[in-house]
This record gives sequence, C-alpha cells and structure tokens, in this order.
Amino acid sequence: MATFGVFALGLIGRPIGTVLLGHIADRINRRQALLLTVSLMMIHSLVVAVLPSYAQVGILAPLALLFMRVLQGVAVGGEYATSSVMLVEAALPGRRGFISSLSKMSAGFGMLLGSAVGAIIMATLPTAWGWRVAFLFGLFLGLVALVLRRKLPHGETLAVAAKARSVPIVEIFRHHWKTVLRLSGLVASGFVSAYLCSIYLVTWLAENTSLGTPIILLINMLVLASSLLLTPFFSALSDRVGRKPLLMIGSLLAAILTVPLFMLMQGATAAVVLAAQLVLAAVRACMNGGSTVYLVEAFPPQLRTSGLAVSLTVAAVLFGGTLPVVAVWLTTLTGSALAPAWYFAVVALLTAVLAAPMRSLDNRKT
Repeated sequence: MATFGVFALGLIGRPIGTVLLGHIADRINRRQALLLTVSLMMIHSLVVAVLPSYAQVGILAPLALLFMRVLQGVAVGGEYATSSVMLVEAALPGRRGFISSLSKMSAGFGMLLGSAVGAIIMATLPTAWGWRVAFLFGLFLGLVALVLRRKLPHGETLAVAAKARSVPIVEIFRHHWKTVLRLSGLVASGFVSAYLCSIYLVTWLAENTSLGTPIILLINMLVLASSLLLTPFFSALSDRVGRKPLLMIGSLLAAILTVPLFMLMQGATAAVVLAAQLVLAAVRACMNGGSTVYLVEAFPPQLRTSGLAVSLTVAAVLFGGTLPVVAVWLTTLTGSALAPAWYFAVVALLTAVLAAPMRSLDNRKT
C-alpha cells in the first residue's frame, strides 16, 4: 500500500502542470510547452540517477525522491495534452483519429521500452546500483527528444489567444466547467483500465496465479506490444464510424467482460492469462479509440490545451493514479480478489450511461 501511495503522490504535481503548461501552450505556443515538459523530465531523471542513499544523507534522500515524483507529475500534467493538441490541429479532419493515436502509441512504446530496459538491467547489473542506469538512459532519451522538439513548428498561431488577457484556466472553470466534468467522466474508464491492466495487474497476477514474475512481465510486454497495433487500428476506425459508437461498444464490452476475464485468469496458465489480457487490450483500444479527438475538439482553439489538460487531470486524480490504492483497499474490504475488476466494470458502465444521451462526439471540424 505504501509503494502505491508514493506512486499516487505524483498526482499532486499534475494540477500544477495543468495550469502552468496549459497557460504556456495556449498563450505563447505549443512548442514552448513541449520543450519545458521534456526539460522537467530530464531534471527528474538526472536527480534520481545520482540521488544519495538514506545512509549518506538521511531523511533528505526520501524527501528528494518524493519531490522528484511531484516534479514528474508537473511534466505529465502538460505533456500529453500539449502533444495531442498539436497532432490533432496538424491533421486533416478525416484523419484526426489516426494521427492522434501517435501520442498514445508513443506512451505505449515508452512503457514497453521501460519494461525491456528494466528486465535487461535486472538480469545483468547489480541491484544495488543497476536501477540508476535506467534513469541515465531516460536522461539520454530526454536529450534526444529535446533536440527533436526544438525543430517543431510553434503550433497553430492564434490571433484570439494573442489578444486574450484572461488566464486560460480561469476561462475553463468559468465558462466550460460542464464540459470538463462531462469529458472527465467519458475518459474515467480509460484511466481506470490503463492503471489496472498496465500497472496493478502485475501485482494481482503474482498474488492470484502460480506464474513467476519473469513470465508475468513477459506477458505484460507482449500485451503492450499488441496495443501498438490495436491503438492505431481503432483510432483510424473512429475516423470512419465516429467516436461515440466505439466509446459505447468498448465501454459496454468492458462492463460485461472484465469480471469474467479476471475470473478466468485466477490460477490460470500463461497462455490463458495472455489470451485474456489480449481481449482486454482490444476492448480498451476500442473504448479509447477516438478519445483524444473529441477531447481536443470540445474546446475552442485558444483554450484547447488547458481544457484537455484539466479534463485529463480530473479523471487521472479521481480514477487513474489512485487505482492501485483503491484496488488494494477494495480487496481488503471485500476479501475478494475480483474487487478491482468489479470497480472497472462499474466505471465502464457509468461511462456508457454518460455517453448514451450525447448525439455526437464529432461535431467540431476546426
């Protein structure tokens, strides 16, 4: 529980990143915000890589680690929103779903690469200091990203934003708070599924199957790899059939199938666990296929980054980063290992109910 609590601590930084980086992206330009996010991540990687141990500096070591976790949250609070807005604005209206999937694919590839690097380090380097190499590698990737991002265009030039005197976050809560709540509800199941299936499920399988950790991590990597194909497929499909049908079908399938699939995985073989997780990955990809586009299109251009970032942050704080803690709490409270699956199923059903009365999620073309 304590480990998952530290993980959730990063959520403290998300609202800060939402306000700061959203303001920069909407009032200055998108590129400047992206340069700042990667710079913050580089600072995080460097400090953690060279962080002294508790034996060397005492309480300062864990305090510095917690502060770096918050700083990481600040960067995450603006990274996905800004990159997603840039991609959607640069794409033709009929290709926005597919193009927007690049941001999700990059996140999935990052998790896959992180898992691979972690496995290699665990197998080849001493535990005492090998973990620091992973953060040094992250620093190197940050430098590469910084060089590439400096060559990006500034993003859409907004005459309205140039003349605006109000603070974007204030406008969002003053005039668009209903939109924020509605969109946060629509992506809540996506956040729950991401944290449940990509993070907490590793712990769940270790406790509810006889599979060893290496096998579980290998299955997790294979599922992540499949998501790199499923995500662009369903995102492109949303360009043809619309965002709402995929959201409705995916949410209802998640509500119906999640608990049976978790029951199937209890005590199962590696092949069965892999098959069940692949089904869950397909359902998640269907549910989230068009999410980035309707989130971006829901706000006017001069407020897009802030609006998207606030909507994502609300959903992340309430449903995403807290999922591991909530899952442990529900399991302890009910005594059932299926409690986290029921939680996801209920949230997915609520997402479908919320989306049902909406006539369309494809109204805006600007």
